Amino acid sequence: MSTPTDTDFDIRPETADPALLHEIVDGEWVERESSGAQSSFIARQIFRALDAHVATHGLGQVVQKRRPNVAFVSVDRLPPGQPIPAEGDLEFAPDLAIEVLSPKDRDRDVDRKLREYFQAGATRVWVVRPGRRTIAVHRSPTRLYAHEEHEEVDCGPEMPGRRLRVGSVFPPFA
Repeated sequence: MSTPTDTDFDIRPETADPALLHEIVDGEWVERESSGAQSSFIARQIFRALDAHVATHGLGQVVQKRRPNVAFVSVDRLPPGQPIPAEGDLEFAPDLAIEVLSPKDRDRDVDRKLREYFQAGATRVWVVRPGRRTIAVHRSPTRLYAHEEHEEVDCGPEMPGRRLRVGSVFPPFA
């Protein structure tokens, strides 16, 4: 999975809607809809919670992007002073990838993303399910622990001492 580049436009179907988001999956051009306001809100809440801790302790960088929605990159992978690319993506996997699902996300696509993140070198992946108000912490594509709204997520050895209450990232009920 990757974001299309100029060279990828050679395989773009003529019927592709330029208003939709796109990615290349197994060499195929795939249109994706925006994740929606709720998913963006949750990703922003997680970003804020992690970024403050990471910056205070000099642990690395937290970035917010389309895929994954939020990512943490440790100082081991991105040393202080090393520039963050102005264009394109980082050339390596984040330590922690966070996917905030929208109602249109399909389980098989989520499973594929999990495999890709771990194959690329991620050590941990969170899958946030707003409809269930849970965060599943994956240490491999098949090894996970689902945390419910009243629980806390340990942010792992990359962010020592940081715990995140699951319910704090979701918008209040209407």
